Amino acid sequence: GAKADRVAVARAPAELTAPGPLRDAAASAFDSVVVDHGGGVWQCGKGVATKDKPVAPVKIPLSVKALRVAAGRGFAAAALVDGRVACWGANERQQCGVAEPKVALVAQPAFPAVDGVVEVACGAAFVVVVRADGSVYTWGAICDRATAPAAVSGVTAVACAAGDHHALLLDRAGRASSWGVAAT
Repeated sequence: GAKADRVAVARAPAELTAPGPLRDAAASAFDSVVVDHGGGVWQCGKGVATKDKPVAPVKIPLSVKALRVAAGRGFAAAALVDGRVACWGANERQQCGVAEPKVALVAQPAFPAVDGVVEVACGAAFVVVVRADGSVYTWGAICDRATAPAAVSGVTAVACAAGDHHALLLDRAGRASSWGVAAT
């Protein structure tokens, strides 16, 4: 595509060549992540922990199938069928849930200590998840900058979404709530 400030700009959609059909997809500033029909996760972009930044998607090494994926700035997360969440890529603000040892890049998926996850969303440098019981957890650079999953008190949700610096929740009654920078 055309060049704008040293970033390639595609002027028309291009097909991602991951084994299809696909079940879920997510994108961020520089990443695309998809879940294939068998629950495999594929990613291309800045968050792929390889020397070369491939145009073709790279399969993320997960031993468990994924349900959903989310992408942040240089990192990604997947809600897995066993209720865990896997995170990989940039970790400067512990957005992959890895606090010790202090690492800037998580090359192999990390599994933050939260279970029962059914929904996942990524902001610029944080993750928010909804568990099957409706409880909400977050970690990384949002408000309190938790380095490990921390419960968000006073809310329950059935869905979550994230902007760069804020999170959005939807409860069973269809009401939305948000927190973070410029969340209202």
